[in-house]
Amino acid sequence: MDVPWSFGPAAIAAFIVFIGVLIFVHELGHFLAAKYFGIKVTKFSLGFGPALVAFTRGETTYQIAAVPLGGYVKMVGDHPGEEVEPEDAERAFTTAPLHQRAIVAIAGPAFNLVFPIICFFAYNLLGPVVPSPIVGRTEIGDPADIAGLQAGDRIVEVDGERTWSFHRITELISARPGERTPIKVERDGAVVDLVVTPKVTHRQDPFGEVSKWGIIGVVGASHGTGIGVAFPERNTAGFRTGDEILRIGDVHVERGEELAGAFEERRGETIEVVVARPEPLEAGDLLYAAAPRPEVLTLTVPQDFERIEDVGIAVSEMFLRRIVPGGAAARAGLQTGDQILAVGGRRVQLFWSFVEAVREAADQPLEIIVRRGGEEHAVVLENDRHRCTQQAKEEVQDFWDPGVGLGWEGEDTPCVAMNDRIQLMSHWTSAVAPRTEKARLTIGEAFVSGVEQTGQVIGFVALGIYKLLAGQISTKNVGGPIALFKFAAQAAEIGIFAYLRLLALISVNLGLINLLPIPIFDGGHLLFVAIEAIKRRPISMRTREVASLIGIVLIVALFILAARNDLLNL
Repeated sequence: MDVPWSFGPAAIAAFIVFIGVLIFVHELGHFLAAKYFGIKVTKFSLGFGPALVAFTRGETTYQIAAVPLGGYVKMVGDHPGEEVEPEDAERAFTTAPLHQRAIVAIAGPAFNLVFPIICFFAYNLLGPVVPSPIVGRTEIGDPADIAGLQAGDRIVEVDGERTWSFHRITELISARPGERTPIKVERDGAVVDLVVTPKVTHRQDPFGEVSKWGIIGVVGASHGTGIGVAFPERNTAGFRTGDEILRIGDVHVERGEELAGAFEERRGETIEVVVARPEPLEAGDLLYAAAPRPEVLTLTVPQDFERIEDVGIAVSEMFLRRIVPGGAAARAGLQTGDQILAVGGRRVQLFWSFVEAVREAADQPLEIIVRRGGEEHAVVLENDRHRCTQQAKEEVQDFWDPGVGLGWEGEDTPCVAMNDRIQLMSHWTSAVAPRTEKARLTIGEAFVSGVEQTGQVIGFVALGIYKLLAGQISTKNVGGPIALFKFAAQAAEIGIFAYLRLLALISVNLGLINLLPIPIFDGGHLLFVAIEAIKRRPISMRTREVASLIGIVLIVALFILAARNDLLNL
């Protein structure tokens, strides 16, 4: 989340509530399990240190303590060497049957792993604003185009599962590479059945692992009317590449698909066209921003107008915006304002296809056909081989740079940032923002989706912890209280939906980490119970004390590592 944050009162409150909820959920699990089995609980504490607020009900004192970085449930006899009053002996943790002690120990992490279902359920039921499940454009010759998907189609079902956002469509399609997949779309008031077979591609996950991924070559509907000049001789109005059309005659337009219809209604007429024209702001040789200003143009629409190319323009998606000086694109002869028509012998109309072709070409020459000044030109692009850092593994990898966008920054540049730098400022995107709507899920769908999302997060976090312990990813990925404060503050700034998602993610982290077989952690208690069950006798006091000391040392070392990473990332 690249969102401004600070140590202000609102951020502090967001962090305290965030931590408080997670601690409460965890300790509530231990507390309820202990109470269920009749184990005496003397204290339920949110936080450590002196009590800020406390009250006693029955045999238990409930308190909020000064240091909100943890909590505990104090049960009689739960510490090595603790003296237990004779009247409490039968209700002590140490004298409880093994299965009861195991359940009490596992209940805290279990609550943390179940709690995300509630978070995601609430998230889904509240109706977040999501990208609409509507087709914007399809790539020429890709599965969506072959299946007959059209701009404006609302995809309502994928393989029998209802879709309520474009993200949901991507999620379902990506999981079915190479599989014939039935889909339903709403088109002109009717439901149309289609079959699409997602193309098999490969994607690298945040841990650096490559897996199969299904794509169909479609982008969601968006707001935006960016255009480029394709045929200068027809451009009598004086359009410029990068203009965004705001009004055609007296018709306000917001989407690219509205342009042709608005022009067509004014065939043979001389009209005003209002555009937002970007004025470049330069810093050295780097175009880093554009400040649009309104311009009023005059256009006589041809009597035989059929498409926007008839007035010299095209959707701006494939028009190059910035060429890196001395880079691969510059050496190939590509120029700012070129319209990419074909890559590797294949016609394209989505910039994403160009980026994919570059990645797949690697060190092989790649033929690119562009339109420049109304004429087609063929060039051969030979990517520059650079090195970038895969952050999770701290592993240096090859990166094939076509020389468009912001360019290479050096070997320390994260690979994911290089992907962004290729796309940032590389072309005149035709979309200002995706079309959005409020997701509407039934209670059943919200719950089932919550369970699915929780399962995905548990799998992702578990894999991350395994790779961290196995040394397959860097310890620099470990964060501490400052990182958590930052994330909580940013999520609160974004809104309740981001806050709920982060609660779910960190709750899973807390639950799984506590299951590690480290003394002091709940997993350590489970390990003791298992050993005791195997040996059929209690573990000696000396062994417990030494194990607890080792656990404390490990936790302190982990805290120091996390604090170090936090400070380095400030």
